[in-house]
Amino acid sequence: MHCVCKGCGDGDGDDDDDGLCLGDYEAQQNEVNRLFPDVDFTIALLLDELDEVISPLNKIIVKQTFDCYCYRSEPTGHIPVPKWYPVHCREGEKMTNRLVIKELARQGFSLECNHRFLEGFNRSVNGGECQFEPATGS
Repeated sequence: MHCVCKGCGDGDGDDDDDGLCLGDYEAQQNEVNRLFPDVDFTIALLLDELDEVISPLNKIIVKQTFDCYCYRSEPTGHIPVPKWYPVHCREGEKMTNRLVIKELARQGFSLECNHRFLEGFNRSVNGGECQFEPATGS
């Protein structure tokens, strides 16, 4: 992507590993936020990453687990049971990050702990090829 802000590549330290300067990154994040106004977490993906295909399947399950330190340190010691979100593609659609995020938002998915940044989706280790988990960070 061509940078539109002044000073990129001039050694001032505002380039990141993706080759985007701060101004371009902020513009992309603003567009991502505009595309998903109803989510209560931060989507930490660039615009081109939204259209990456995460599975060739037309049906997947997103499993949200609560096994991070945020829940293990609760005084009650109660860890919530996993939540399951089925995601289906219509004919001609691909299972992209964008499609999955839209469907999760429609189903009321939220990140309820310190890990408020959705960084993508990983195939579950024990869930076969159709089960994915959100990749989150704080």
